[in-house]
Amino acid sequence: MGIPVEKNKTYELQIDAMGSTGEGIGRLDGFTVFVDGALSGETVRILMLKVKKSYGYGKLLEILTPSPERCNCAALCQNRAAAASCKVCLIRRSLPIKSGRCRMIWNVSAD
Repeated sequence: MGIPVEKNKTYELQIDAMGSTGEGIGRLDGFTVFVDGALSGETVRILMLKVKKSYGYGKLLEILTPSPERCNCAALCQNRAAAASCKVCLIRRSLPIKSGRCRMIWNVSAD
C-alpha cells in the first residue's frame, strides 16, 4: 500500500492522541500525522507539510470540532490564528501525559 497523503494538500483528521511534546496525533488510513496545536478528541483541517514513509507533519488550518479540553482563547488572543494555537490549552492537556511518561521512565508509582 502506498502513502495515503500528499504534501501541500488539505485533509480532515481526527486527533486521537497527544505526542510527547504536546502535538496532536491522528491517523489517515493508518498513516500517522503529527499536528502542532491540535488536542486529543478534536477534528481538524490540516495542510500536509512534510511526508515521510510512515508518518507526516500537518499544519493546523481549522478546528472543526474542538476538544472539551480546549479553553476559550478568544478573550486572550487578538486574532484567530493565535487562538487556534493557544499554548495554555496545550500545556494543560499535555502535562498529565508528560508526567505519566516520566513515571514510566523512572518507574515511580503514581501515588
